[in-house]
Amino acid sequence: MLDQWLITVSAVISVFTVIAVGAAARWGGWLSEEADQSLMKIILGLLFPCLIFSSVSNNPALREVGNLAWATVVGAGGIGLGLIVGTFVLRLGPQFFGLETRGQQRTFVLSVAFFNYAFVPIPLIELLFDEATLGVMFVHNVGAGLLCYSLGIALMSEKPERDWWKQMLNGPTIATAVALVANWSGFGALMVERLVFLDQAVRWLGQASVPISLLAIGAVTADQFGPDGGGISRGNSTRMIVAACVLRLLILPALMLTAAAYLPISDLLCRVMVIMAAMPSATFSIILARHYGGVPGVALRVALSTSIVSLATIPLWIAIGMRVTGLGVGP
Repeated sequence: MLDQWLITVSAVISVFTVIAVGAAARWGGWLSEEADQSLMKIILGLLFPCLIFSSVSNNPALREVGNLAWATVVGAGGIGLGLIVGTFVLRLGPQFFGLETRGQQRTFVLSVAFFNYAFVPIPLIELLFDEATLGVMFVHNVGAGLLCYSLGIALMSEKPERDWWKQMLNGPTIATAVALVANWSGFGALMVERLVFLDQAVRWLGQASVPISLLAIGAVTADQFGPDGGGISRGNSTRMIVAACVLRLLILPALMLTAAAYLPISDLLCRVMVIMAAMPSATFSIILARHYGGVPGVALRVALSTSIVSLATIPLWIAIGMRVTGLGVGP
């Protein structure tokens, strides 16, 4: 338990250290607000698609129909479960949770549903399990990303409902489809073997997505610490934070681990589900809120509060998950 806690703390602190550097860059005038839109377009339209392509285009696990189907369904199901639970809870009375506007409500639901399936899980899986488990995680993330960047963004967007399908035509979704075709056709393997210069360029761009995204998140985060608190009162912030922590770190992990215990899935995918169930909300939801017409202040509060509290809850949920699924740490 102590080792898991130390690994978790180290991974989370690393993420927030880079975010803090981004905030300092904003306050120091190195990263202006005028640069935000261009930076976000590069992240969503180029860097993240390259990360997805490099992870998927030559992945043997994705050539097995069973792994592809179940891992993708489970990944999408985790995001979908959060969207359903968040929407249902808000019907009890959004004002009770400090959510006064439709924009705040939409952003809250997506922020709670969009768990951190990359920045923290990658080092945790590498240290707790093995490379095979990490490969299944990338397959899982295809489904999670597909639903988040399509239906999730459509729900948060201010565009009319009849245009919701247009939100599916974004960089990450298109990159996922292209990468799957490349994987099945053999083009991804050809890139690795014959087009080394192209493969390396795509990998470099993909590797840049995480640190640059965190810097952008830090810059947007810094904007929310002005005198107006991002336009959200202290009382509303408190209710919002409590609701987010209860949903993301208590109710949803219990539901996801219950599913992991009963679904007919491989041990590798079960391990991935245990890790994902314990994750806090994704800090990248702050970027999505800014780019797609949400409320960054809401995404900030949800992401920061659940991430801080998760320092204590992640080791607990991993231990519980290992017990209820009958798994063990290691290969």
